[in-house]
Amino acid sequence: MSIIAPFFPQEASAKGMREAVSGFVFSVYALVVMVTSPMIAKALPIVGVKFTFLTGVLFSGVSNILFGLLVLVESNVVFHVFCFVVRSFEALGTAAFCTASYTIIFEMFPDDVGTVFGFTETFVGIGMCLGPVIGGGLYSLGGYGLPFYILGSLVIVNIPVCWYVMGDLPGNNKTKKSESYKSLLTIPSVLAVCIVIIVSSQSQGFLDPTLEPHVRQFGVKADMVGVLFLVMSAAFVLFAPFVGWLSGKMDNKYPVMVVGLVLMTGALLFIGPSPFLSLKSTLWLSIISIVLLGVSSAIAYVPTFECLLQAAVNGGLEDDMGTYSVVCGLWGAMYSLGSISRRNAFRSSGFSLSFICYGCMFRNYCYHSCSTMDFL
Repeated sequence: MSIIAPFFPQEASAKGMREAVSGFVFSVYALVVMVTSPMIAKALPIVGVKFTFLTGVLFSGVSNILFGLLVLVESNVVFHVFCFVVRSFEALGTAAFCTASYTIIFEMFPDDVGTVFGFTETFVGIGMCLGPVIGGGLYSLGGYGLPFYILGSLVIVNIPVCWYVMGDLPGNNKTKKSESYKSLLTIPSVLAVCIVIIVSSQSQGFLDPTLEPHVRQFGVKADMVGVLFLVMSAAFVLFAPFVGWLSGKMDNKYPVMVVGLVLMTGALLFIGPSPFLSLKSTLWLSIISIVLLGVSSAIAYVPTFECLLQAAVNGGLEDDMGTYSVVCGLWGAMYSLGSISRRNAFRSSGFSLSFICYGCMFRNYCYHSCSTMDFL
C-alpha cells in the first residue's frame, strides 16, 4: 500500500495526471477496501479463512507486478484508467487477507485480542515503514517498475509458506452462520467506536499523496521522502505493542482513545502549520509533528479493534466466528472510509469539505488536518 507514496505523484505528473487525480489513485484503494470488506466478511465463515487469506495475497502480489508494468503504457488516458483498475484489484486482495487475518486473531487469541492486535499492527507499521523507504530507494536505483516487480514477487513467494503454516487453524472450519450488519450497527457503542476509527484513520495517513509536494520547498528528494514516512511509521510501530498491552488490561478503553485523539489534534495543527498559529513552515517542525502524529495514532487507533468486538458482544451478539467476521469487516470498512477522505487534497482558501475538518496549509494546498474532528 505504501510503496508508491514517495515517487508516484511525480511519475503521474509526468504522465499528465494532476495532483488531485493522483490523490484519487491513493483513495480508490481505500474505497474498494471499504466496499468489499463487509461483503468478504459475510462470505468468510462459508468459504473459510485460509482460502480467503491466500486468494487475497495472490491478488495483491499479481496486482503489484501489473502496477509496475504501467510505465510501459504510452497513452496518458490509458495510463490513468489502468492506474485505477489495477489499484482496485490490489485493494480487493488486501480486503480479503486483512479480514481473514483479523478473524484469525479473534479466533485464536480471545483473551488477548488487544495485545495480539497491537503486536500485529507493529508488523503493519514495519511494512508501512519499509514501503516508502525501499520504494524510494529502488525507484532511484532502477526506475518506476523495479519496486513493484520486487515487492509483487516477494508477496507471491509467501503464498506456499502461508498455506503450510495455516494448515491447522481453528478458523479453517466453515460454518453457515453469519451475523447481520443491521444488528451490529444498531448498537450505540459500536457507532461510537466506528467514529473513532474513521477520524484516527483519516488523521494517520493523510500524508500519503501530500507529503512529497509539501517537502519539495525544502529540496527533499524522493528517496528522502521515504525516510520521512519511516519516521512516522517507526513512532507508530514503537508504541503500538505497548498501547495494545495497556488497553488489553483495561475494561474501559475509551480514556486511552481520548488521549490519542487530543494528541493527534495538536500534531495536526502544527504539521502544516495551521495558518492561525502564525508559524513558519520548516522541515524540523514537520518532522516533530510527524513523530507526534505516529505516536498519537497508535494511542487512538489500536484500542478500537478489541473495543469494537466488546461493544458487539455486550450489545447481544454471539461470541463466535460469525460475529468475529462481521466485526472485522466493519472495522476494515470504517478504517478505509477514513482513508478515502484523508487522501485527497482540494485547493481552497483554508477549509476542506471532508468531515468539515479545519485545513492546514502546506504551501498553496488545503490538507485534511482533521484537528477539529479529532477534538470533537
